[in-house]
Amino acid sequence: MKGKCYIMFEQYDNFKTTPPYYNGDRLLNMLDLQAARPEIYISTSNRSAGKTTFFNGFAVHDFITNGNKFVLLYRNKYETENASESFFKEIGTIFFHGLSMIQETLVKNVCYRLLIGETVDIDDPDDAFCGTCCGYVISLSAAEQIKRCSHLMSDATKIIFDEFQSEKGTYLKNEISLLMSIHDSLARGNGEQAKYLPLYLIGNLIDIYNPYYESLGITQRLTPDCNYMRGNGWVLEQGFNAAASEAHEKSAFHRAFASESYTSTSKAKEYLIKDSQFIDKNIPNRGLYIATIHFNSVDYAIRYIEEYNIYYISTKIDPSKKIKFAATENDICANTSFFRKHTLKDRLREVLHGGQLWFDCRKSQTAGLAFIYGRA
Repeated sequence: MKGKCYIMFEQYDNFKTTPPYYNGDRLLNMLDLQAARPEIYISTSNRSAGKTTFFNGFAVHDFITNGNKFVLLYRNKYETENASESFFKEIGTIFFHGLSMIQETLVKNVCYRLLIGETVDIDDPDDAFCGTCCGYVISLSAAEQIKRCSHLMSDATKIIFDEFQSEKGTYLKNEISLLMSIHDSLARGNGEQAKYLPLYLIGNLIDIYNPYYESLGITQRLTPDCNYMRGNGWVLEQGFNAAASEAHEKSAFHRAFASESYTSTSKAKEYLIKDSQFIDKNIPNRGLYIATIHFNSVDYAIRYIEEYNIYYISTKIDPSKKIKFAATENDICANTSFFRKHTLKDRLREVLHGGQLWFDCRKSQTAGLAFIYGRA
């Protein structure tokens, strides 16, 4: 049952999206690979398609309509300091004119609560803002502290993580584990050990090798022509908004930088960091020979090339080197070792995200990624 405050806000609720702006209803109504309700919804597309506007508006609308509170999740603590303004400024103008949002500290440097209320007249000293808690603000980097104060947010019903793909490839150490810790902490409470707490991952097309896609097994499955995908517990939308693309093409600023790869991600269904970007057959095969990997009956070399500060996987192997890994279980044969987890895999995954893993050809790239992930 809604409280009086939610009913009072209904007059300001004009949440509705119409073409050409993004609408996430189809994604929200999808079932996962097991025909069950997913708990992770991933929305990606070209830039300026309206994903953030939709999901932010959806969260506030759901609060006003049903009293369902939400959590805004960021990667770093500094991003949380003015979250209420960045979150509500646009949607307040578009969908909720007459309402304002502020944030106040719940636990210093750990979490905030969001307050929504009627906009006040700043020139009237007697018109004080009276807000109602509609959600919370936290960061992945505060995961350890959040464990100890998660009870303060036990009434949250959803988590929104916008810009989950980093343009710089800068992710926190063990970021997926931090996310899981936060989700588990917030999913406890209100008399439940593990309540349904959906996570919405929203982002532009940045890097198909991001840790979220890797962990969910999306990287190897996703193709440019894929629009929707299902997995165990998750669903994904890889969209393209033609109106946003056309607007960027008409922009004089974007025409000026038309040759930049950054521009192409707004005009096409194209990732900013392309898999072909790190293929170069002309890199010299010299440096520290680390190991050989065996994939699909072919051997590949892993080297560290100090002069370029990169790791390089190529077809130029050194038969005298005895350390040989099977890329996947299917590649196990005589004189190979297979490990699901290994420090070399961890290191290669780290440099992959940092743009320091290169290959001499597409086959070497496929072999290297199969070794890192343990599957083809």
